[in-house]
Amino acid sequence: MAALVASQKPQVALSFLLGGLIQCLPNWYFARQVFKFSGAAAARHVTQSFYRGELGKFVLTGVGFALVFTWVENLNAPALFAGFGLMIVGHVTLSPLVKR
Repeated sequence: MAALVASQKPQVALSFLLGGLIQCLPNWYFARQVFKFSGAAAARHVTQSFYRGELGKFVLTGVGFALVFTWVENLNAPALFAGFGLMIVGHVTLSPLVKR
């Protein structure tokens, strides 16, 4: 039993890391799009960038999950979703603490 658990640790760690990356990379893209413009004069561009960033974030998240489920062998799905969920909780919890 211990050998089975020890052999699963690399897959669990990789799955957890990939789940975190699936959440972080699309958020990075979203932030780059949203903060591209600023000011009242650029309100239209800000709105367009927000929608473009949100759509890109949605698509990148879906593509990330599709790629991981397609290409990664011995994937630990609970660890993947735990990494994804923990990054969301961390993002929501720590965002108010970040000052511009």
